[in-house]
Amino acid sequence: MNKLVRSLYAGAALSMPLIFTITTPAVAAAGGAAVIQGSGGISPGLDIIPAEQSISFGGTATVVGIDGTTPVVGGTYGCSFGGTDLLGWIGSGQGFVAGACGPLSFDTCVFVREAAHVDVACAGTTGAAAAKCVFRPHQVLPVTSYDLTCVVPAAATL
Repeated sequence: MNKLVRSLYAGAALSMPLIFTITTPAVAAAGGAAVIQGSGGISPGLDIIPAEQSISFGGTATVVGIDGTTPVVGGTYGCSFGGTDLLGWIGSGQGFVAGACGPLSFDTCVFVREAAHVDVACAGTTGAAAAKCVFRPHQVLPVTSYDLTCVVPAAATL
């Protein structure tokens, strides 16, 4: 299963354009980005033994960019995702989530987590995105809640 998830993630990350489509044309033309910050829950909880986990996330996406030489905030949007970590434990995890950020709906997101580093690739009917994230657990063990900060490195409009 680990090889399958990594293959799906690699394929999605390589084949999808880095698009996060909730911004203004001026910000998009200047190569904007989105920062997503929030928190979530994990059940039954990450521990030292790998086990399937139910995960949820809620947060805010802030689209930023440069218009000429001036930093610009293109918009702020609520985000909500839920899914499964197939064999999550405190050291790593991989799985699938689905959800939305503002007007964007993502039917499938594949993630791979190694310690605090998380790579995410998403596709949906309204766009695609890839992100680099930092995972910060709230507890020692078992971890049942966390904070997540992600950067979506490029932005464009559809």
